[in-house]
Amino acid sequence: MIVVMAAISLLLSEWGWRNKATANFYLAPTRAWELFAGSIAAFIVQKKGVYKNNCLATLGLAAIVFSIFFYDETTPFPSVYALVPVLGVVLLVLYADKATFAAKLLSMRGIIGIGLISYSAYLWHQPLFVFARIRSLENPSVSLMLMLSSLSMLLAYISWRYIEKPFRNRAKVAQKMVFAFAFSGIFLFVLIGYVGHYVHGFRDRYDDVLTHLEWMSLGERASIVGYPCNPSNNPIYPNLELCEYGAADSDTTLVTYGDSHHDAISYTLDELAKERGVRVLKANIRGCRIIFDITSKPETTNLAAHYSSCNVGFDQLQQLIRFHEANVLVVSRWTFQMFPSPGVVDELNFNNGVGGQEVDLAYRENRAVFPDGSSTLDWGPKREALVKLLNGLAASTNSLFVNYPIPEMGWNIFRENLNSIRTSGELVDALMYPSATYYERNQAVIGVLDGFANENANVHLVRADLAFCESLIQDFCVGQLGETIYYSDDDHLSDVGATLFLNQIALNDLFGKDE
Repeated sequence: MIVVMAAISLLLSEWGWRNKATANFYLAPTRAWELFAGSIAAFIVQKKGVYKNNCLATLGLAAIVFSIFFYDETTPFPSVYALVPVLGVVLLVLYADKATFAAKLLSMRGIIGIGLISYSAYLWHQPLFVFARIRSLENPSVSLMLMLSSLSMLLAYISWRYIEKPFRNRAKVAQKMVFAFAFSGIFLFVLIGYVGHYVHGFRDRYDDVLTHLEWMSLGERASIVGYPCNPSNNPIYPNLELCEYGAADSDTTLVTYGDSHHDAISYTLDELAKERGVRVLKANIRGCRIIFDITSKPETTNLAAHYSSCNVGFDQLQQLIRFHEANVLVVSRWTFQMFPSPGVVDELNFNNGVGGQEVDLAYRENRAVFPDGSSTLDWGPKREALVKLLNGLAASTNSLFVNYPIPEMGWNIFRENLNSIRTSGELVDALMYPSATYYERNQAVIGVLDGFANENANVHLVRADLAFCESLIQDFCVGQLGETIYYSDDDHLSDVGATLFLNQIALNDLFGKDE
């Protein structure tokens, strides 16, 4: 039973890192096989004892050491990659007899001492490292992390000596007391977690800061009913999610299409549309990605039905555009949608090369699955899917406006300023990185967009690079200058940034109206 459950758990982890990377890492079902491996080893030892085999024991130790030094943040985990350290431990359990080299090495007094306090060290290091990263404007230095590692070992010894050992002494701590402490701790942390969630992380502490930064996350804005748009679903277009804003009673309609980068500018676009008397109709295809011929759904999904629905939705989108004789604005995080692409390092999280690296994207979240069922990270099929999308939109409208990728920042600009104000009372002076990094990151997508615009006279490119990487400070992509903050996080524009972005468009052409 344990072997079968371990196999199922391992297979689930292989599926999980590709499709639900965060849940795969944190939840028990995909980690259980690692523990079951120890259970299997225990059954073998119980029946046959520990064998002496220097080669296998040393191989097991080497496998663990190899994992420490050669695995990094790009290694999908847990997955079959985790077999290396797990089987290394199993080999030690089964073959590291006291007379073997590996057993003698691991029996050294210092290593035994580390083993005794290891679980306490595991518990202590996490909050120390996390709070160091939260409080630092840049990634903590190696020297700071080494100091915190040493501190975690000291705290681990103290908690092992004065908490773990006494609690294991039944003469001093009765079983009822253990349960009382355990349930009290559970209740306390659940209560703290609930209260923290309810009051949005005790954000009232920073009201002055939040007001100064005029900050509200996209999620919070979206939770305000009717802000910026009201659902306007139409039974004629059942496969489309429609949302209406701007001048609701206008006869002139602008259709928009995009992802969260569109949502970030929609608040500013709403104001501009109202000023010019234009209705904006945001349309998305239900259940489909922006590039609708790509999905990240697992192969077990009914791909035929999925893509049939996406194609029907795109047909309805074209009908909607033609019916309203609308101009179309498309805003998307293209390079992320297309990732990876030629010339781009195989990692989703953008690194600006000067201390800012995005940290909140799941590993290979954008693994592509295509209509024929193939799954690939290759560029060719993704390029074809993007061109198909743009061709279809361009054929449906007189004027199609498509954005160059909005520069990713690497830094979460709001958090950088929040940390700076907490520590120094001042905003960050400036946040920028060399524009060459932007062009290297986005060169493949830019090449597709440039080529498409050259072939289609009704296509207008919205040059986000000119807005943020050329006009503010030459040769640098700018996220903040002094008190002017262009981003609400690491890649979504603030209202100030949205205004700068939209200024790259001839608004009279976009809205189809004179001022």
